This record gives sequence, structure tokens and C-alpha cells, in this order.
Amino acid sequence: MPPPAMPGWSVVVHGGAGKISRSRDTATDMDGMRAALDCAVDVLEGRAPRRPLRPDGMRSQALAAAIQAVMELEDRPTFNAGKGSVLSDGGWVEMEAAVVEGWNRDSGAACGLRSVRHAVELAEIVRVTTPHTLIGFDDAEELAKGKGLEVRAPEWFVVEARVEQQRRAAERGLVVVDRDEAAGREGMGTVGAVVRDGEGRVAAAVSTGGRSNKMAGRVGDSACVGAGVYAGPLAAVCGTGVGEAFVRHSACAQVGFAMQYGKLSLQEAVRKVVYEEMDEGDGGIIAVGADGSMSVEFNSLGMFWGKQHSEGGREFGIWK
Repeated sequence: MPPPAMPGWSVVVHGGAGKISRSRDTATDMDGMRAALDCAVDVLEGRAPRRPLRPDGMRSQALAAAIQAVMELEDRPTFNAGKGSVLSDGGWVEMEAAVVEGWNRDSGAACGLRSVRHAVELAEIVRVTTPHTLIGFDDAEELAKGKGLEVRAPEWFVVEARVEQQRRAAERGLVVVDRDEAAGREGMGTVGAVVRDGEGRVAAAVSTGGRSNKMAGRVGDSACVGAGVYAGPLAAVCGTGVGEAFVRHSACAQVGFAMQYGKLSLQEAVRKVVYEEMDEGDGGIIAVGADGSMSVEFNSLGMFWGKQHSEGGREFGIWK
């Protein structure tokens, strides 16, 4: 028998997984985790969101909170999303994002973005204003402009640390995850949020710049609903790490299906996928159940995460 639903809301956020050194200064990263939770909680507690979403009234409170958390992290160059995203082998950013409503599995995604400030906002525009689930590259950029989203020159997104990371990766012939010490700048990561609101609805949002020195045109797991992000009637799930591994395993959807058809608990399902299905070092998963339960698991050296329930305090972590 499933556990009884907890009252109130639940939020889990992440800032990327990978080879995170225990000797590094993590203050900026953890500031981001706290700020992301603040943005989500504002929505869940009925306060005005820090960044208005358009069109209004088209989403659950859970999804609105998840998007607000991710938008906050997209504006922080310490993470691999928005300004500060990793660079492709062509020397520019190509960002992607996705959003999913759990109650009806409605989703939207965008990829190959070079000028859209908030990729997750465009993913939501795709979900609510088009008949499609994924739009990419030049046509996605045109959609963003047509809907009045904020766009910037491509060079605005480029930060020096990412230039150096891509140069080092290229010299070694590597394509690396955002938090890989071998290529430098291991302290930047993909971002995501999963939320259960007070009515028991769940939703997920994710945004990323992908992998440093990736081939131009590469699309990762974050734009692939079911791979890097998923939400259904029982849970919302978000992954971070080696995108190709998440695609091969349909990792986030596996969590939901293990719960729905295998009758596993949220924690059992997440642990099964992270530790049994995926390879060591592939990354991590955050998830929230429709019953209010929360899960954070990773098989990499570390992952930045934070979580909060309305009936309890906050928790944060990096290493096991």
C-alpha cells in the first residue's frame, strides 16, 4: 500500500552532478540553491513571482514554482544554464530546456538556443502556445522573439571560464559534462527543479547548456522528455549528468514507470535507476512524489541539491 500523502508542498532543486572536488569553494553554488528554493516557495505560498510568466493562468502552481526556480538559476553564471552555459566546438552556447505537467503529462521543450535569456521560459511557451512538444534552433529563436521573450546577443552568454573550459577540452579531444575537473571549471552545472504543490499536483523544469566542446547541433537529454525530465500522475523527475546516458536509459521516465507499473516507492524507483540501470559516474536524479515524498540520489562524486517541505526545514547537500 502506498504511503499516505503528506499535506502541503514539496520542492527539490539541483545545480548539476559530476566530479565536484571537496576542496573547492561551494558558497556561490549553495547560494544559488537557496535562492532557487526561495523563488519556488514564493509561488507555493501565494506571493507574487519574481519573474512574471506569460501567458498567465496556464499552468499548475507546481509548474509555475519549478519554472521560477530554474529561471533564477539561469541568471546565475555559476551554473551551466543561461548566461554562463558551456560552449560547443564552434565557440558559442546552444542551450535547451523542458517543462512537464504531471497531471496530464503536457510538456514543452526548446533546443539549440543562442540568444534566448531564459530557455525554460521558451519551453513553457512551446507547451502552452503551440501544438508541439519540441522546437529547436532558428525557428525556436524566432518563436521567442515573436512572443516577446527577452533575447540577448550570443556573446552575452559567454563567460571567460567557459571559454577556457572549452579550449582545454578541445586540446584533449574531450566532450565533457559541465562539472568535470579534467577540463577545468568543474564548479558549474545544469539546473532543474521538481515540485509538488498543495493540491498534490507535480511538475518538473530543467535547463542546460549541455556538454562542453560538444558538436554544434548536439541535442541532449534535457530537451528530451522522458530522458532528462519527466512528470506523471505519481511523480516529477529531473536528471543531471551525462546526457547521452539519460537518453539511452530513458532514465527519468523509468522512475515514473517503476512506480506506476512496478509499484515501487519514489525512493525505491529512483535508487533502482541511478544505481542499477545507469553506470557509475553518469550523474544524479531528483524527484518528488504526488504524496509529497522527495528523493535525491547520484552515482557521481557529487551533486548540488536543496529540498524543502512546507511542514519542515530545508536540507542541502553536495557529497555523500
